[in-house]
Amino acid sequence: MCSSRGRGQVVIFDFDGTIVSGDSFGMFALHARGLMRYWAALLRNFGRLAAWKLGLADPSSVKEHLFSSLYAGMAVGELEEYGRSFSTVVERNLCGRIDAMLRSHIAAGDKVYIVSASPGLWIRPWAATRGGVTVVATEAGVSAEGIITGRFATANCRGYEKLRRIMSACPDLREHRVKVVTDNASDAPLMDIADEVVFVGK
Repeated sequence: MCSSRGRGQVVIFDFDGTIVSGDSFGMFALHARGLMRYWAALLRNFGRLAAWKLGLADPSSVKEHLFSSLYAGMAVGELEEYGRSFSTVVERNLCGRIDAMLRSHIAAGDKVYIVSASPGLWIRPWAATRGGVTVVATEAGVSAEGIITGRFATANCRGYEKLRRIMSACPDLREHRVKVVTDNASDAPLMDIADEVVFVGK
């Protein structure tokens, strides 16, 4: 843990399993594509998903293939509209204690970030309802014609990539007191640089 610093506080929240109960990737797929299309995408990627569960496949690659099966070829505007309407789903699945903590840090004037492996296109619309929150997330690739390519435009924002991305978004991070709120041990690189960690129990 780092020692306390004197230029205010940066508070970093994980999203899936922390702010929202469960995995927003699946929630959004059901919201935007429906149950049948979601299951069809899971079946098309069954081999990859099984290999991932057995530790034989890169989870970031599996996630990108599943994302492609669900959304490749869609207009980005259509997916963004689903992202906006998804805010109501997020509200229904909030962890109330963590949302209250988020609101209190915003009200206190802290620098508040949501750093997530899930795509920002469905996190940012909800985050905008709180105000004062910067979202750092995996980003979807979009063609010059405004079509979802099915590839990610950034690296999957998990593990050390979360630390790299937050330090890019907040270059003076180490000059601040840092608080990390998460439910996931894969956020260890963030926790290692934090002055305070709130680990959300399952």
